[in-house]
Amino acid sequence: MKQIKINKAFRKALREAINEVGSQVGFEKKTGVSQKALSKILAEKTNSILDTTYEKIYPYIKKYLSKEEISTLNHAVNNHNSHIHQNVYNHNPDHISRKELIGKIMSSDTINSEEKLKFIKIANEI
Repeated sequence: MKQIKINKAFRKALREAINEVGSQVGFEKKTGVSQKALSKILAEKTNSILDTTYEKIYPYIKKYLSKEEISTLNHAVNNHNSHIHQNVYNHNPDHISRKELIGKIMSSDTINSEEKLKFIKIANEI
């Protein structure tokens, strides 16, 4: 595990994401990052977080970051571990993987075989 340097923009975006959820405890339940850790980040008692913590938080805060702020964070992450940000950059916590989608299509009793093939073809094009 590696440390990722965080900045004021990260903290601001985190505050906004927590406010959207309603509380640090609610955000903890959504992300798996402890309320204690969230409080420490927001209170500026740390200037870096573990890459695993970053991976859990980033999908929820990215919509509150400007392109420039994302670029700055991207640079910080790439200096530490280039694959992390690539794995979470386009991740939406409400989306499922292509493999999960195809599994759901295949297991559906309401879609006929011909429609399943069409859906799978579309899923593979995404």
